[in-house]
Amino acid sequence: MKMMRGLGALALALLGLTPVARADILITFVNEANNNDGTFTYNYNLTVGARQTVNPGNFVTLYDVTGLLPTSIADPTGFTHTTQPLGITPSHPVPLPVPDDPSVLNITFTRQSSALTGPAGPLAFSFKSTQGVTSPAEFFAGQAVLTAIPFPAENLGFTTGPAAIPEPSVTAMAGMIGLLGVGYGKMRRGRKTA
Repeated sequence: MKMMRGLGALALALLGLTPVARADILITFVNEANNNDGTFTYNYNLTVGARQTVNPGNFVTLYDVTGLLPTSIADPTGFTHTTQPLGITPSHPVPLPVPDDPSVLNITFTRQSSALTGPAGPLAFSFKSTQGVTSPAEFFAGQAVLTAIPFPAENLGFTTGPAAIPEPSVTAMAGMIGLLGVGYGKMRRGRKTA
């Protein structure tokens, strides 16, 4: 066991990596409302965990917001937003591995006013989308600092958000692949019993 720890420490030293503290800038889905005009409003809360401080310039990004209407974004208090095809992602010591489709806009909320020390929130924000189907796999990543020491802290999580409706051809193909798999499984079981 000691040898494994020693090898781990040696690997970190060789790679020049420093440990990354966990930030708790969380985005929590509240609800989705049909506006009866072909758009849907998505409501969220942003919270900051204990032992975290969000300084001016720190941020949280919500990735791949399907059907986003950029002019509809209502910011959390003390933050401003930007939209971009590739999200602003925490990068200390290396960028977090966030799935990010460059053909779908991201929203980044950046702290503008004074430092926000946790626990804090909830701070409400919302946006409109043309998609009314939700998915529980909307990724977000945040960057802040630890309150006790000025050390960067990051986090990666997921919440519920608008999802693209799959094309009928994609759904049909997935169904055919599933049926082929079932058929193949039955065929193999039939051979084993023969």
